[in-house]
Amino acid sequence: MIRRLLPLLFTVGVMAQSDLGQQLMLIKKIMPDAVKGGIFYNTDDELAPMAINRASGESGLTIVTAPVKSIREMATAMRLLKQHRLDFYLIFDDRVTGGPNSIKFVVRQTVKYKKPVYTSSSSAFKSGAFGKFIKQNSGWTLQINGKVLNLFDITIPSDDASYAVINEG
Repeated sequence: MIRRLLPLLFTVGVMAQSDLGQQLMLIKKIMPDAVKGGIFYNTDDELAPMAINRASGESGLTIVTAPVKSIREMATAMRLLKQHRLDFYLIFDDRVTGGPNSIKFVVRQTVKYKKPVYTSSSSAFKSGAFGKFIKQNSGWTLQINGKVLNLFDITIPSDDASYAVINEG
């Protein structure tokens, strides 16, 4: 039974890696000078480190990780990441790292340094994240939070369907 599951787990992991690589490429396109990003992820996600390493190679970006198990660890993780002079932050979304309390904390810490936060969580987007990844049939798109767009020196291409500025509530 376990041997039958291993190929499935590997396939799911490869798909997740490819997805993260595509997401980082969307960031790189609107932040061409970016070289280093930070990623928060839940330590319960055993495939995350492998996916992050692969996506880092695909995108050419240096990625610094901040594994967290609970919201109580977010402040420590944020301090760790801030030491690395990052260009952006990405939150792997689940109940720990992508919850509204986590994102509000992260956004407060990053906006004053003009560092955007990317996510795929609607609640995080509404709480002030700069960009939200949406999976489409044709690949990933990146919705830009129009309510915080003016806080950053980032130009969104108007002629690229991979990006859309959204003014949500």
